[in-house]
Amino acid sequence: MVRSLLTSDRVDIGLDRMSAASATAARGRASRYHVTIASARSGVTEVTLRVEIHAADVSARTDGRYASFARRLVLEPRTSTDVTVEYDWLSDARFSVGGVLLSVDDLWTGALDRPGPYAVSAILLAPAGRRLDSVTVHQRLLP
Repeated sequence: MVRSLLTSDRVDIGLDRMSAASATAARGRASRYHVTIASARSGVTEVTLRVEIHAADVSARTDGRYASFARRLVLEPRTSTDVTVEYDWLSDARFSVGGVLLSVDDLWTGALDRPGPYAVSAILLAPAGRRLDSVTVHQRLLP
């Protein structure tokens, strides 16, 4: 962490926050997440916001992936963009910016399907796929 704080790299875009509307999730019921992306860039920027869900209690050698979905977004210069993400923990995911519903660009669901703790990560990617930032919250999937 100290290395990140002492970096001389210019940071002009990143995730300001991510929050979950509830500490629990249930299959078939929409879970809502709020993500804010801050941009200090002087021009319009295209990024991808990817949400990845992994079991929080599995070893590194076990594939604990539950789901992954993403949406390309265009960010205005020198502003923050609030994104609402909804996922039903089955097959329906969507993004919303400024009240406009946006479908996902891709959606992948894994074979893991069991109750327990999960890490839900918002990952900000540059157009070439380079990771710019990430934030994780934890939720418990109910039986």
